Order: sequence, then structure tokens, then C-alpha cells
Amino acid sequence: MALAAGSNGNALIAGSFRGTVDLEPGEPTDERRSRGAGDLFVMSLDPEGNRQWIRTAGGVAEERASTIAVSPEDGAILVGGFYSSLIDFDPPSGESVANLGGAMHLPSTWRDAYIMALEPDGRFRWARSFGDDRGAVRINDIDIGPNGAIYATGELSLSVRFDPVMEPISAISSGLFNLRLNR
Repeated sequence: MALAAGSNGNALIAGSFRGTVDLEPGEPTDERRSRGAGDLFVMSLDPEGNRQWIRTAGGVAEERASTIAVSPEDGAILVGGFYSSLIDFDPPSGESVANLGGAMHLPSTWRDAYIMALEPDGRFRWARSFGDDRGAVRINDIDIGPNGAIYATGELSLSVRFDPVMEPISAISSGLFNLRLNR
């Protein structure tokens, strides 16, 4: 699980769950069931611990949220992790632009990395995925620089494509990467 302070003083929590879980800290309950081996969630709690909003996303395999950060400029919430099957980062929307910032993403192999951006109120902004058909990738940490650039670190196994038109970056067996994206 990961924790960040929101621009409005809320606590932002990103994590993953399997099976059925109650994601409401009080009454009434709000039980969510994972669609597969594990789904990701992002939630906002006010300073008193009351849930303000929650988003869940997942597919038929395993999806995880491992890091969360908040933009000091506009309060945008960035979440990073990995996914292993077709995933809709914005389930009610039905948008379908894979790997180019839309809500639906299909991994190129058994595990691709993602960075998802949300508005401060939890609405979906965009998602970007990274992968290659010969390897596995995950985002471990994310931060936003003073110029609005997004910085991420992660792990890769065999190869990864950070841009669909670029040649893949390869590792002999596994390795680490640093990534910078301009918003």
C-alpha cells in the first residue's frame, strides 16, 4: 500500500485487494469484489477519516497499485503499478484507447506497468502503460517535479517499450529503470 497527502488535506491511499473487501471505514459498508486475482484501489479520506471517494480497477488477472503522488501545481493524483490483463482504469466511461492515455489497456505480455492520473476529486484524467511482448515491467515509485514532469522508478525483466515507436530497452535478465514524462 502507498500513502500521500492530498492537496486539500485528505489522506490518499493506493493499494490492491483480492476477493471481497470492505473499503468503507465506517457504516454503511461498501464491499468490493476483485474481478480476478487482485484489483487496485485508490481512495481519499478526509482529516476525520471519512471516505470522500474511491476508485477500483481490475481485470481477470492481477493488478496492483504500488505508489501514489500528488502534483503540487494542480492537485492531480498519480498512481503507478502493474497490470496483467485487459484493464479498464475508468470502468463507467467505456473509453477504449489502449496505451495512449485512454481508460482501456491491454498488456503486451504477462505484466505491464502503468501510470494513472486522477483529478483531485477522484475523476479519471488519463492512463499510460509501458511494456513489451518479451518482458515484464512494474512501477515502484513516482513523484512530480516542480516543473510538472513525472518521475518514476521501476523494474523490468528482459525488455520494455516506453514509447510505441522506440526500440525496446533490454536487460539480460532483470534490471531497474528511471523514467521522466512531461505532462
